[in-house]
Amino acid sequence: MFRARTLVLISLVASSWAVPSSAQILNTLRGFDEKEMGWSGGVEGAIATASGNTDYFEFEVGGAVQHQGEKNRWRFLGRTMQRTASGNEIARSQFGHIRHNYRLTPRFSTLAFLQGQYDPFKRIENRYLAGAGAQTDLLKDADWRSVLGASIMYENEELTDNNGITTSDARLSFFLSVFRDVKEGVDVDFVGFYQPLVDNLGDARASVTFGMRADIAGELYTFVRYVAEYDSEPAPGVDDLDQSLRAGLGYKF
Repeated sequence: MFRARTLVLISLVASSWAVPSSAQILNTLRGFDEKEMGWSGGVEGAIATASGNTDYFEFEVGGAVQHQGEKNRWRFLGRTMQRTASGNEIARSQFGHIRHNYRLTPRFSTLAFLQGQYDPFKRIENRYLAGAGAQTDLLKDADWRSVLGASIMYENEELTDNNGITTSDARLSFFLSVFRDVKEGVDVDFVGFYQPLVDNLGDARASVTFGMRADIAGELYTFVRYVAEYDSEPAPGVDDLDQSLRAGLGYKF
């Protein structure tokens, strides 16, 4: 049942390491209550600030909503991040994602998704994805859950300062998600993605995410999340390896 509540955006303090948490491969698998039927979701956010030689303020907020039925599951995700320096906006990244699963058997499900993304930190002016595949539950008990999946996706991408030229490719996407309830109110998870081009397996993107979440009071929780990403063919001026470490607060509904 959808527990409709007024969502109050909480001021969140986060640590940030190396680069902003914006990413080409986005974790769209975790952050949901797998057992709750009907509507559920949540909102997370973080702020980071620096002064002195580096002077900036960064604000990030994201939300996710899920509707889970007996066979069908829909997920809607969105996030925006803004960075300002001396009161002036210098960059903003955004993404939206829609995902659908249809359960064929107790362990196997289809998957289909659409995604749009804008990320100046990655020199991405526009990036659109459409894909389909399947996933299976490897483990599913009271404490552990593990999901393995594969899909093929169409990717249309325009890079910043590329004179409006877009590229279109087909990529494979493989993922593994492992989740464990450590104890009541505390869980840890790992998510890994590997995405090579169909016609050039050496051109690949990969990411790993390690996270821990702990309930604080009621529906309020705190989280720590480490993300490492690799792109064998990054945009000009972008490093091939990105890392970020963030901590913040979230609210479930």
